[in-house]
Amino acid sequence: MVTKTRSMIVCALMGLVSLAGAVDFKIESLGRDKQYAWMGNTWNEGAECIELRFSASEQTAAGVFYRAYLYDKDNKLVHTVKEPTQIFNYAYVNKSSPPVLEPGKKYSVYFAIPEEFMRGEKKWKRAVVVFGAGDNVVGDVFPKDAIRLFDFPEKSKLK
Repeated sequence: MVTKTRSMIVCALMGLVSLAGAVDFKIESLGRDKQYAWMGNTWNEGAECIELRFSASEQTAAGVFYRAYLYDKDNKLVHTVKEPTQIFNYAYVNKSSPPVLEPGKKYSVYFAIPEEFMRGEKKWKRAVVVFGAGDNVVGDVFPKDAIRLFDFPEKSKLK
């Protein structure tokens, strides 16, 4: 009985992971925002962030990743934000990224920009934001630019 139950759970989880590969992900918008963000080991009020607003065509519960790549004025990569930043506002705490994506619902995740990339030689000028699951990856550039001008690991998987 235990083995059968475990098998059913594993099959269910595998279905959710594979479902993520069949989903159409859509970037609704990319923008700049100031948030109360967890950075390093502390909350930072008014932290500069890139906001990714997005949706998915199907329910998705596993295997979705989110990344932001920051580039300088010469389109040279200066920093990678490997996952969304935890955000706090008085209505909710955003746990970095939603655990389940419901079809058609719009979501926001934020990528806080560390202070060292706000000025000086490493100052960021453009951000490439990508997200998806498996080979199903979408991305865009903020402020708007041609994504082909930038190098990042998921580039060959973009739809």
